[in-house]
Amino acid sequence: MLRSDLPYIFVRILLDGAPSLGLARRKPTGDGHEFVWTVSFEEPFHREFLFAWLERRAGHWPFWGVIAAMQGAQALNMHIDGMVEEEASMGAPVMIQVYRAAAYLGCTEQDVLAFRARTECSGLFNDELDPLLGDRDMTFVDLGGLVRCMIEDAVVRSEEGGA
Repeated sequence: MLRSDLPYIFVRILLDGAPSLGLARRKPTGDGHEFVWTVSFEEPFHREFLFAWLERRAGHWPFWGVIAAMQGAQALNMHIDGMVEEEASMGAPVMIQVYRAAAYLGCTEQDVLAFRARTECSGLFNDELDPLLGDRDMTFVDLGGLVRCMIEDAVVRSEEGGA
């Protein structure tokens, strides 16, 4: 299913100058959309983390749109918060797309993907079929695990340099 075929889509927006996300419902006439849910953040990277989480679950968007439209924004907030908390309690890693990880960390995608070649880091990466396009894979990385590997590398380099 293409993004353009979904009845509800999450989009990045600015609300009163604040980085925000909105869940937009396509009008039945096809000439626009209306927001059924919005949330604002203090920092753009917080918005990006939630957007990355939502994007991996694009198959849920129509269901979540119905929740927001029929039960209200608070019901959707509670539903998403519950899912995030459940994953966190299970120790699920924060998996984001490689290009986003590179942007957050101030490096290139190639720098991030270089870690995939290392045996101890290969488990941090996962290829998944793009839920909105279906004909190509997206590469996700466990952001926390990647940062831990980068810190370990920096510690080893400093120890080697100081020895």
